[in-house]
Amino acid sequence: MASLQEICERVLALISPTKEEVERVGRIAEALKAKASEEAMRLGLEADAQVYGSFAKDTWLRGEADIDLFLRIPAHVKREEMTEKSLKIGKAVVEALGGRWIKRFAEHPYVEGWVEGVRVNIVPCFRVDRGCWLSAADRSPFHTEYVRARLKEGAKSQVRLLKRFMKGIGVYGADIKTGGFSGYLCELLILRYGGFKEVLEAASSWRGGFMIDLEGYYRGREGDAVRIFPEPLIVVDPVDEERNVASAVSLHRLGEFIAASRLFLDRPSMRFFYPPPRMPLPPDNFSRALSKRGTCWVLILFAQIEAVPDVLWGQAYSSLKAISQFLRNQGFNVLREAAWSDEERLSAFLIELDRRKLPDVKLHLGPPVTSKESNAFLGKYLKNENTVSGPWISGNRWVVLLKRRQTDAVDLLKEGLKKKGSIGIRSRIAEAMDRYLEILVDEEILDAYSRSEGLKTFLTDFLSGRPPWLEEG
Repeated sequence: MASLQEICERVLALISPTKEEVERVGRIAEALKAKASEEAMRLGLEADAQVYGSFAKDTWLRGEADIDLFLRIPAHVKREEMTEKSLKIGKAVVEALGGRWIKRFAEHPYVEGWVEGVRVNIVPCFRVDRGCWLSAADRSPFHTEYVRARLKEGAKSQVRLLKRFMKGIGVYGADIKTGGFSGYLCELLILRYGGFKEVLEAASSWRGGFMIDLEGYYRGREGDAVRIFPEPLIVVDPVDEERNVASAVSLHRLGEFIAASRLFLDRPSMRFFYPPPRMPLPPDNFSRALSKRGTCWVLILFAQIEAVPDVLWGQAYSSLKAISQFLRNQGFNVLREAAWSDEERLSAFLIELDRRKLPDVKLHLGPPVTSKESNAFLGKYLKNENTVSGPWISGNRWVVLLKRRQTDAVDLLKEGLKKKGSIGIRSRIAEAMDRYLEILVDEEILDAYSRSEGLKTFLTDFLSGRPPWLEEG
């Protein structure tokens, strides 16, 4: 078995940018800056074009260069003018260099483009003093300068290792879909602990509410930070004491990072950086595995969600949680749940129950016999057509056995999804379901299994339930 050092050296040889790549991306960055300045002047907008982000900090991975070109605009410029002119600049810049672009949305619109195969983000922000933020993007220049001033040359490779490790185990990305670690957070972790191995060793002992405060803003008043930041991991932004850099990290992703860190330190392997791809099962194998499982799978297919990815995934996760809670409230035991979307034409919710059908009757606990509500309870259930047995006294409470109105999970869902708002389905998901909705259960899922390679992989992953980095090989 290769040692940790040997594994890291092997990975670094794969992820460190080549000299030729650095020169090519640098040339594109300089061309972007020059053209952006020219376009800003033509439009009469005072804009300082600068490259920030991972390329400027030299912490990017081979083949994954992103150029974040920020247009720093004076604070007195109105937001509407900033947005309108920066979009024009972004489009003109990308087109002038022979690339293609699309309009993206964050706090305000910006241009994302591809020039010679390199992704480019052209983002407007206000040129402000530290702490006087007018938009979320205003912090980015300060983030870059903070890291560049402190990250030593050798530490850059450590950031790269940490990023690749997080990508390999699936926890890299502060978008809503992933709920994981940003590149800036990786850099701060290396600054705090000194190296990749040291970060993993520290993470192995993290507990909920753990805090990293590089600038000591909350030294002596750590309790204040815990009250301000409710997230499971707190990393105080060195350039803004009111911001948690780790706010996007979900409890689930934090747990995965902690577990993977411990396992890698115990048994180093390339699979943590480059997990083996899980091949979708042939349809017959999938069908047999599903039938042997002994549980109930419910697949809810619906149309494309017309929203940007963060809105799409935010509404998808919220709606899935609402559906699962709806089933639990009716007495069903939800074992697992997951959401999937190709972000283009098809989306799905998958829910695994311990059984499809519930008994015809359920036990309903009433108030204590000493409670003032006892008479009302008796009045409600003594002559109720749904009362199968009782009421009777068990311990000190009234109890009644009631006939269930609905015992089939699929029928219940079909009924409930007709009244989406009452369940808690979010607006964009409800619109998508109005255009197309299909509910499949158990063996019926095979009808949809081969409609999409992405859906097939999603269903195979769910069937395994095991992250690829846990697979031996």
